[in-house]
Amino acid sequence: ADHNWDAGEVTKKPTCKDEGVKTYTCKDCGETKTESIAKTNDHTYGAWTKDTADNHKHTCEICGKTETEAHKWNAGEITKPASHVSTGIKTYTCTVCGRTKTESISKTTDHIFGNWTPDAVNEDKHIRECACGEFESGDCSFRDGTCTVCGRERPNEKSFWSAWMRLLRGMRS
Repeated sequence: ADHNWDAGEVTKKPTCKDEGVKTYTCKDCGETKTESIAKTNDHTYGAWTKDTADNHKHTCEICGKTETEAHKWNAGEITKPASHVSTGIKTYTCTVCGRTKTESISKTTDHIFGNWTPDAVNEDKHIRECACGEFESGDCSFRDGTCTVCGRERPNEKSFWSAWMRLLRGMRS
């Protein structure tokens, strides 16, 4: 006699590693039969991790299949500025796995001077020093007895200008 099979029930789900099983039951006598269900292509991948200088990878937690993909580098960040004394460094980070790579930045041709300070030798000048040890000098520009560039004060000039301003104010009244 022919069996009267039901629609069947998945008794073992297929995965990317193993076939599944579908079990059918005869509605009349209760006999069962099974049929294989093909493996799936659905993988359960873990997080992307660093792999090589060019790629990152992730691995299926069920079957162990590994996929690799090229790093996706950000625009980069200058982690050490270049000067005319030394090269700089630009660091790129993969936005997927966090791996970093660096690139050298060529030396510049321009000096990088510090802040202006009063010249200890010449009271009409100020100076600033570059990282290479070279100095640059400039003339002080005094206003009301104080250099507007380096902040050097000339007490006599300051009192002269203060007295002059008091005199002018007195002439106006």
